[in-house]
Amino acid sequence: MKDQENRQDQGEPKPLNTMRLAAIALAIAAVVVVGLSVLLILRSCGIDVHDEHHFVTWQQDEAEHWQVCDGCDETTERAAHSWGEWTRTREPDCTQPGEQARICLVCGYRDTEEIAALGHTYGEWVILRDATCTEEGALQHSCAVCGHTETQATEQTGHTYGGDWHSDGSAHWQVCFDCGEAGNLIPHTWNEGETTTLPGPDAEGETTYTCTVCGATHTQTLPATEHTWGEWELVEAPTCTQSGLRIHACTTCPATEEEIIPAVSALGYDAYLAAIAAIEAAGSTDTTAIRDALQNVQIDGVTGSITFDENGDADKDLAFIKTIKDGKFQFLTTTTVE
Repeated sequence: MKDQENRQDQGEPKPLNTMRLAAIALAIAAVVVVGLSVLLILRSCGIDVHDEHHFVTWQQDEAEHWQVCDGCDETTERAAHSWGEWTRTREPDCTQPGEQARICLVCGYRDTEEIAALGHTYGEWVILRDATCTEEGALQHSCAVCGHTETQATEQTGHTYGGDWHSDGSAHWQVCFDCGEAGNLIPHTWNEGETTTLPGPDAEGETTYTCTVCGATHTQTLPATEHTWGEWELVEAPTCTQSGLRIHACTTCPATEEEIIPAVSALGYDAYLAAIAAIEAAGSTDTTAIRDALQNVQIDGVTGSITFDENGDADKDLAFIKTIKDGKFQFLTTTTVE
């Protein structure tokens, strides 16, 4: 007993019970909660509860940067970025853009910018296919950097007609200088025509028409004409025993026509000519009309010039003299009546 009392007197710690320890812990927790609550209330009222700000972290946007206190919302050092040099991060090519970047020397903010694509660097156009009258041609050039090719169509040249005219019976045309295709087809324009061969008795004539554009010609046949005979000319008078001959010529061509006068019918032949002339003058085969027309008839017969009086009797200046020999008439001579 005395030993225990001596230890207590010497200050040895006395054992604490569980209930006492729990009470102490609750008291400490209450103090912390109350302290934090007071701190939040003070901050919400704008009351600074610490002696100095702790600016450590940078914040930024595209234009500027600033620092914020770790213990409150106070900011400082707000300023525009202080940029370093641009540095290319990706080179552009003919079709794809590149990129360059710069860093703020203060806050480390990174800004990027696109570099436009370079575009192709094409060489001269090269003909792949010549254009024709009816088909397109083609050109091509290549990029000197990447080898990309570009092709371009060229228009058809179209036909170029000219040169000599070609023709058939109804139209004329020209051909294309480049491909030879026919075109420019136009009907002929004929002139009034020219008689190139005169028609004549028993011979057809011809009229030639010429196209005023191409010079082509076509012909038209003219029908043959009839002879236009002149007066009969006595070549040889007939006799009672010898035939005679007379001839007349066409006035439009060199043709001539001969007629034999029978030997035994010189007077009969002249009578025949007189009858034909009277019929033509009467314009009829009526005998009375022929008789009345006879007085106006005059013919140059084999036996001479013959006219008729109002009685229808012949009046002529040539007579045939005959004689009888061996019981037959024989021609002796002719005589002219003055």
